[in-house]
Amino acid sequence: MEIYLNRAHEESVNWAYWGGFIFTLRSSEISGRWLDYTVYTVRHESTHDFEFLIEGREWLSTDVWFKEGIATHVGCLESTPFTRIRSVSELESWIGQNRNVPGRGNPISIHRDEDYPDGADRHQYYRLFELAVAYILDQSGMDRTFDDVVAMFYDLREGTPFASSFERRFEISVGALEEDVFERLTAYLRSADVPQARQGPR
Repeated sequence: MEIYLNRAHEESVNWAYWGGFIFTLRSSEISGRWLDYTVYTVRHESTHDFEFLIEGREWLSTDVWFKEGIATHVGCLESTPFTRIRSVSELESWIGQNRNVPGRGNPISIHRDEDYPDGADRHQYYRLFELAVAYILDQSGMDRTFDDVVAMFYDLREGTPFASSFERRFEISVGALEEDVFERLTAYLRSADVPQARQGPR
C-alpha cells in the first residue's frame, strides 16, 4: 500500500484508492487532537483499502452508506475526533431537520454519491452511516460480526451484487432496512447496553 501525506498542497483531501490512500495533515507535530485525527483517518482510509484489495477492482461495489459507515465505525474504535450519534435526542434532531429533504435524511437511501440531496452536509450523513453500521454489528442491535462484513467483500469479489450479498450475510434486505431504519435505530439507542466506544472487533 502507498500512503501519501499531504502537508503543503492547498487542497485538503482524504481519499482511498486501490492500493493506497492520501490524507491531509498540516501540523508539524502529531500529538493531542492531531494524533486522534491521524489515527482515525488512517483507520478509516485503510478500511476502504482493505475492501479494495479484497474486491480487486478500481471502484468499490458497496453502497455509499455501508462503505462509509464501516470505515467510519472502524476509525472510531480508538480515540477519535469524530462525533458519533449515541442518543435518541440526537437522532430525533436529525429526523426533524430532514423531514422535508429528499429521502428525509434516511442514511440507507444513499446508495450512490448521486443520492445525496443538494447541499447535503456529508459529514453529518457519515454520523448516520456509522450509527447504522454500529447497530448492525452490535450485540444490542443485529449482532452481526466483522467476519460477516469480510465474507460480503468476498461475495462482491466474485461478482455478487451488494444488495444480494448484504441480504445473504445480514439476513435482511437493504430495502427492508431502509424502510424502518429510524425505528430500528431509535430502539437501539434506547437500549441500556449501547456502548459509547467499541474496543475492537469481536
